[in-house]
Amino acid sequence: MRTNVLFLLLLLVISIAVIPSLESYPVVTHVNQVSGNVTKCAHDERGRLHGRYTVHDEAGNLLDKGEYDHGECIYLIKYDSSGKLLYELREDENYSLVQTNSR
Repeated sequence: MRTNVLFLLLLLVISIAVIPSLESYPVVTHVNQVSGNVTKCAHDERGRLHGRYTVHDEAGNLLDKGEYDHGECIYLIKYDSSGKLLYELREDENYSLVQTNSR
């Protein structure tokens, strides 16, 4: 009986501590009516970009790919409409965006 109570208490503490940290944000798909580009991304509770971010043109070609953490860019890769890499931005050890690749 005593171990059951301790187990339930432990389970309660773990669920309170772990569940909020597993919060996820719904992915939103937006179609630009002028260009036809399709953007997929998620926003946190304050409206900032959070998580993976992609932009495809109307033909389905990947134009932008990136990741954001509550509005701060972790990396961003830009392609032209033929799929050729234009440039890549990544966070360095000082949390600044630096261009790491271009063609």
